[in-house]
Amino acid sequence: MSGQFRIQDPSIPAEKHLRAKLTLDTQKELRFIDQRTFGWLAVSEMNGEVPDLVEAIAPDIFDPAFDSEAVVHRMRSKRTEIKPALLDQNLMSGVGNIYADESLWLAKIHPQRSCDSLSRAKIKALLSSVESVMSKALLEGGTSLDSLYTNVNGESGYFEHSLEAYGRDGENCSRCDTQIRRIIVGGRSSHFCPRCQRL
Repeated sequence: MSGQFRIQDPSIPAEKHLRAKLTLDTQKELRFIDQRTFGWLAVSEMNGEVPDLVEAIAPDIFDPAFDSEAVVHRMRSKRTEIKPALLDQNLMSGVGNIYADESLWLAKIHPQRSCDSLSRAKIKALLSSVESVMSKALLEGGTSLDSLYTNVNGESGYFEHSLEAYGRDGENCSRCDTQIRRIIVGGRSSHFCPRCQRL
């Protein structure tokens, strides 16, 4: 949820919130900086190519092991709202709050819509939207809403300039000109267009 990995020269003074540093083969340091102290460091055994500490986390949408048909089936069997399902890392990993809102906006699905009320085609369209949003975000270096979110070189991402829903409450939807609204779904802020994303 927070923290940064930075590749730094060892001569650079330690950052205020430096929690761990590892010396790489290149003689650079991989530094873990975490202002909010949510992160942790552990040594894990490997289970094939996956550390055992994270083997319960599902593949992300770009992983060759990602099985879209299985995810569609599992989502359709859930009786929860679609927004928390998108954030469920045991179902599909890598989708955070920002990208869930953006994907739901793109697919024209209300965040409170029940998973079991969505057709197979609608969930497939949502997964296509997730892939589209995540691809664009990766190309633009992610979303840097503040100085906590940077890449390993300390550079900010530019996807925040492409946001259509997240953080835009009170602004007009670029599709229909209706004001974007913010509600709480599953304990998380959710931004959506009440016209494009009808419940």
